[in-house]
Amino acid sequence: MITKIVTALTPTKTTILPFLASTCLRLFLTLILLRITPHFHDLFLPPHGRSHRLTGLFHLLWLSFGAYYVAVISHDVVEDGFLVSQDGEPASSSSSRHRQMLFLLYDSILGISGTLTTWTATRDFPHKYVRNERGESGTLSKRAIVTYSEMKEHLFYQLLNLVQAWYLHMIVFFLRRDDDDDEGGGGGVMTKKVLLLW
Repeated sequence: MITKIVTALTPTKTTILPFLASTCLRLFLTLILLRITPHFHDLFLPPHGRSHRLTGLFHLLWLSFGAYYVAVISHDVVEDGFLVSQDGEPASSSSSRHRQMLFLLYDSILGISGTLTTWTATRDFPHKYVRNERGESGTLSKRAIVTYSEMKEHLFYQLLNLVQAWYLHMIVFFLRRDDDDDEGGGGGVMTKKVLLLW
């Protein structure tokens, strides 16, 4: 296990950028977790807004799990939509497909939990009763509070993030399928469907 961790944390020429990105993400999440740990009880256990607190906690833990999973357990990288092992050789088809399904599951749960975290905040806190001065945004002004319409907009973008994650997974699926049977067109259809949301 120690050898696996050391191997995963040692960058090679083909993995230096993914290594730096995942290291920065892990550092950022570690700082957040260190900051909130002493205040865990006040942040996550009070009864008011409990569903939002618990979904937010799950979302943070799931995001952290993903960052550390990719760093320690998965030491393959993605190049042009295909898994490549650290020595630069293509990963086996079944291994690559299995890993792709795990990433799809992870991204789906992350998107759903982000959406639920936003929805529970909209429901649990009195955003419907917030009235700001004309032109003030709850997310941009120090004096203003986030309004119900701003929360609904945030919810829309959370859902859009989820759909776009699915879209990226489908692009990889269609790239693989097109390479297998030389039939194109699937990616274009998916692109049009995602753009319809805008």
